Order: sequence, then structure tokens, then C-alpha cells
Amino acid sequence: LVSTSPMGWVAGLMLFVFFWCRFTGYGKRDGEGRLAFGPAFREAWLALLTEREREQRLVAGMRAADLGAAPGGWSWQLAQRGLRVIAIDNGNVSPALLKGEMVEHIRADGFHWRPRGSLDWMVCDIVDQPSRIAQLAADWIAHGRCRDTIFNLKLPMKKRFDELARCRAIIDKRLNQADVPYLLRVKHLYHD
Repeated sequence: LVSTSPMGWVAGLMLFVFFWCRFTGYGKRDGEGRLAFGPAFREAWLALLTEREREQRLVAGMRAADLGAAPGGWSWQLAQRGLRVIAIDNGNVSPALLKGEMVEHIRADGFHWRPRGSLDWMVCDIVDQPSRIAQLAADWIAHGRCRDTIFNLKLPMKKRFDELARCRAIIDKRLNQADVPYLLRVKHLYHD
């Protein structure tokens, strides 16, 4: 079941990417010492959202939370698009990320932190059991904490398709219980 808003947006767009590769190019520095995040973040936006969706759903002034933010790749991507980001992580985010006014870092556990009011986006790159991440993302949508989310599932090499099916079932059950229509896109990306 997919419901749309007057602008043609799906109510509750859930996007998740899954990886079973090793980290490559994450949080590196360019030749001038600036933070230069790897291809995973750009690849996710391009693979999961159409150009029109990026124009409509990633608008300057929107608000987002980045759970498991350190070192700040997703926060950087969102801030580059003009979104105000709350970077949630007990670890350090890049000091360069905090120089502007677009990103606020809160030292907190991404599983327990909650926003004041509803946000436009929640992105999540917490390294934990895929089922916990799926439940977390579904809860955020079900409770109206965010309208859209992209989250990363670190699937095991063995039985990854079984785990993916399990995560999809968790999401479906939670959002059906909350009577929330949603669109779920799943994409295997090769960078992480």
C-alpha cells in the first residue's frame, strides 16, 4: 500500500542500503586536508532517489538526524544540500564538519536519542545487528519522528538474504501495526 501527499510524495519513504564489503574511502582527507568522504554516500543518493526526488526531498532548510554519525559522512552530504543536521554519536565527528552552522553534534546513543518534534530525514549508519537497525528505522517512521529515512544494514556474509527478509518483515509488521503507508527501496551498494 502506497499513499501519496498532494505533492505526489509517498508518505513514509524508507530506503535502506546493505553492504557486505569492507570500508573503503570513508572519512579520508583530500590533498589539502579537507574531509573527503568516500563514494558510498554519493552512490546511495543516486541509487535510491531519482533526480526529481532529490530536488523535492532534499531541500535547503529541511532538518535531519544522523544516527551513528561519526566521522560525519552522511551529515556532510546533508549539510552540503542545505539541510540542518543533528549528528548523534558518542564518538567524535570531524571538527571541519562543525565549523559551519549546519551541523550540531550531540554525544548520545543513536538507539535512545529522540528529536524534539518531527524531522524531514533520519539517516543511520550505526554498526549493529541488522534487525535492530530495521526496528529502529521502522519505529522512527511509525512514531512520526521523520518523514524519510536511509539506513545501512551490515548484513552477514552467510545467510544475508535470510537476514534481509527478516529485516523486511520487521519493517512491514511495525508499519502495518501503526497503519503507516510506506515505500521501501532496497539497494545493494558496493562501497562502504
